[in-house]
Amino acid sequence: MTEPLLRIRDLRVDVQGAHALAGVDLDVAPGAAVGVVGESGCGKTMTALAVLGLLPPGGRVLGGSMSFAGVDLRTANLESLRGNEIGMVFQDPLTSLNPTMTIGAQVAEPLLLHREVSRREAWRTAEEALGLVGLPQPAERMRSYPHQLSGGMRQRVAIATALVCRPKLLIADEPTTALDVTTQHQILELIDDLRRQLGMALVLVTHDLGVVAERVDEVAVMYAGRVVERARTAELFNHPRHRYTEALLAALPERSARDLRAIPGMPPTLTEELAGCPFAPRCAHTTDQCRDERPALTGDERHAWACFHPAPPVPTTVVTQPVPEPVGEQVLLELDSVSKDFPLATRPLLGRLTGSVSAVAGVSLSIRRGEIFGLVGESGCGKTTVGRLVVGLEQPSSGQIRFDGKDIATLSRAERKPHRRRVQLVFQDSAAAMDPRMRVGAILREPLAIQGIGDRREQRRRVAELLAEVGLPERAVHRYPHEFSGGQRQRLGLARALALRPDLLVADEPVSALDVSVQAQILNLLRRLRAEHALTYLFVSHDLAVVRHLADTVGVMYLGKLVEVGPVREVYREPRHPYTRLLLDSLPSAGAHRSSTAPGGEPPSAARPPSGCRFRTRCPRAEAVCAEVEPPLTTDGGRQVACHFPG
Repeated sequence: MTEPLLRIRDLRVDVQGAHALAGVDLDVAPGAAVGVVGESGCGKTMTALAVLGLLPPGGRVLGGSMSFAGVDLRTANLESLRGNEIGMVFQDPLTSLNPTMTIGAQVAEPLLLHREVSRREAWRTAEEALGLVGLPQPAERMRSYPHQLSGGMRQRVAIATALVCRPKLLIADEPTTALDVTTQHQILELIDDLRRQLGMALVLVTHDLGVVAERVDEVAVMYAGRVVERARTAELFNHPRHRYTEALLAALPERSARDLRAIPGMPPTLTEELAGCPFAPRCAHTTDQCRDERPALTGDERHAWACFHPAPPVPTTVVTQPVPEPVGEQVLLELDSVSKDFPLATRPLLGRLTGSVSAVAGVSLSIRRGEIFGLVGESGCGKTTVGRLVVGLEQPSSGQIRFDGKDIATLSRAERKPHRRRVQLVFQDSAAAMDPRMRVGAILREPLAIQGIGDRREQRRRVAELLAEVGLPERAVHRYPHEFSGGQRQRLGLARALALRPDLLVADEPVSALDVSVQAQILNLLRRLRAEHALTYLFVSHDLAVVRHLADTVGVMYLGKLVEVGPVREVYREPRHPYTRLLLDSLPSAGAHRSSTAPGGEPPSAARPPSGCRFRTRCPRAEAVCAEVEPPLTTDGGRQVACHFPG
């Protein structure tokens, strides 16, 4: 048997009194790819940081062993290993890259630290590394700064920096969490290709089960600071044995046609030593033995789990088609040729305008009362701007927005106030959308006070009703936003949006930053609230799996244009626009391994969109007519598509 490149045994880490790691065992063979998955706070990132000796302030290793290529990491000179033998790609490249250093200087830095090379040679090798990771025009980008690059480009720079010394092991911590599906696909393909070229091992830390299903050889599932199940990838996804793994997979949108099987409760706080199985309080199969004894890993080298009552080894069921809800024919919201241009200034302080950014260009769509309309596309396609236009946070440059048959631009001042009650927004970042100095009771009461609804007693009663509706205790009124988890804050955001009993909710990426288990809770809540309050949703998201599960109709945007619209089941089963097809091909799935293709390169600038069809520069079907004539959005059999050569 091959000796592991990385071996971790009974690793225990304390961070300011919290038992962050409580006996982690993990092996990574040379050249192997291992995925580490679990909910936020389970210890995934802490394990990676412990290996590199980068524990946060107050963190210390209490016990256990870590070795890399036979070297004891607890006594080794880690500065000579970091960036040299072990590369690390952090979750957020914008914060991990130095904003005051050029890209070239940062990529060359590990070479100057760990190799005896001249600055000229380090600069040349850094440029080669940027070319290797697929960064366009690497020679020009060497003198750029991180803020001048897109999210996908910054992630490529972070990967180049981690790989420039050709390490034996790459640790990638949530490398695609904040990226849209096509950029995610490109980055993961890049890591796969480089791993094969360089023969290096990979530890992929992520909460995205679809990503690990397609990208790694073996998976370790973590919960409460320990590994509770490990297996070959296909074996774990087809036959999960630990009840926590089973629950995680059941919470995926593709595993259910209607309500998702959300995991009840929250993970333990880890401030106290747990006597029994840490998952026992949330498990439907708990017995007294689970509460009193800690299960050890059982099984064999191919598949091991720590559970007294493991799931039977039978194949899991994948449900790929959503069940549509009945929707009426009355149109609530209409957008008619709506455009939004933002002025572009090269010297803002001098007020010099040099053009405009075409954020939304001639978008027309209609949403029926009671419908969930999913709006999808890559970052920068204009979908969030559409949502802001609908709620009135932005004004269209041209076109009409009609709500319940009335053009909202013609509303008088007296009419606007009651109109705003009927259209509410759920923000993507619930923490940033709430005043950190206000208690929850004041946050939820504020819309009622502004609209002059009820006296203080009636407002307090309404606040209690709202908290009950979103599944939070009434005592939450006395707490501040930072005292809640991400999922709980998103529930508060929903409660505030529901305070005025709106007809339409615009939900902007409401589950993008949540674990799969918390995501399932929020999606179930959105579906229940729709049924109870006859709500209509404009659901903005880059997560196509979530939209497939939740929406009735889907609209696909590219560079400010709506390129395809139709019933979600039909569009996902048989996409007609090549961009929709490439989006769906990029979608990771927690099922069998499959080959897929994503559009190459970065989308063109919205300040200089291509002539004709805006997708033609990345389209595999493009011909001369695509550059000359812009394809209109035409209707055929209940489907709309803007393409000269629909498939």
